[in-house]
Amino acid sequence: MRSKSCLPLLTALILFVALVGAPGFAQTAPLNPAAYDHPVRVAMIGDSITFGSGTTTPGGRGGVQVPGATTAQQTAVTQMATSTTELTAAVTQARTALQQAAVSGSPERGVLQAAADSLAEAELKLALARAAALARLQASPDRLNQTQLAALVTQNSPAAARGGFTLPNTPNSYPAQLAGMLGPKWEVRNFGISGATLLKKGDRPYWNEPAFQAALDFNPDVVVIMLGTNDSKPQNWKFASEFESDYKEMIARFAALPSRPRIWITKPMPAFSSAFDISETVITGEEIPLITQIARETKVGLIDQYEAMQPHAGLVPDGIHPNADGARFLALTVHATLTGQPAPAALR
Repeated sequence: MRSKSCLPLLTALILFVALVGAPGFAQTAPLNPAAYDHPVRVAMIGDSITFGSGTTTPGGRGGVQVPGATTAQQTAVTQMATSTTELTAAVTQARTALQQAAVSGSPERGVLQAAADSLAEAELKLALARAAALARLQASPDRLNQTQLAALVTQNSPAAARGGFTLPNTPNSYPAQLAGMLGPKWEVRNFGISGATLLKKGDRPYWNEPAFQAALDFNPDVVVIMLGTNDSKPQNWKFASEFESDYKEMIARFAALPSRPRIWITKPMPAFSSAFDISETVITGEEIPLITQIARETKVGLIDQYEAMQPHAGLVPDGIHPNADGARFLALTVHATLTGQPAPAALR
């Protein structure tokens, strides 16, 4: 009789062990940092939403957010940021050129020096323009107080060096906020590239960016891929038939790393406007079903940033790029996925 009564328990135990050993379960189960002999390395792959454009970068599409600002102050700060948009773009281009020179087969010292000099010049021009704009702002009736000035300076601090490159990681980008939520047992690196596409034939393939190789060289334990928004543009989605194969190949490239990383792919967040030719119809009607299918067939995890951001259109000023608070919701979703628990209350 005892053997019969134990049979259901034994069956359940066998089923549990089988599930834990299944690839799909292993990919989607939360991680335990204690199981690693080093901080868990997390590579964040994505486009401008990962990059941080629109969170705090001056000239970013979502604008700079100033704590406690009046309407007049926020307008003045936005105008100040907009006045340096072209110089900000020049810095981004110079940084990209330096990255490309650095990862070329055999970079010549002269080429590297010229690229570094161009970046330094672009950064100096931007710094001077920001200082002049800030001086004008502080001379106006809408001047900022010390707390607001300190926040503005913090938001515009230089990006940290990552993997030998200065990769974007603005303080309120969603990877940066995720790093703060996860704590010291995790090492989160932002490999986002503004405007990047998953499609190899897109107008800015992530595959061709130095950040892609830098992410592979990082040998991550965890990979989170959030691409697809820029692929929805008409000039890119005309290659829709290659989206599935390109995505599966990118997953395979990371899966083949020595670290054998756990991989999550992400449903894009909603497009609340058609700005920049982003298509909400393509995202919801074609990309998300494909991404769901790809996750199932490749047995990787799936993070639903679409549902996470759907109620928060007010945190996406231009309809495409979330502000700092919007980025926090993206970070909270990834945090819950990786850890299986909500972020500490103080960080939510």
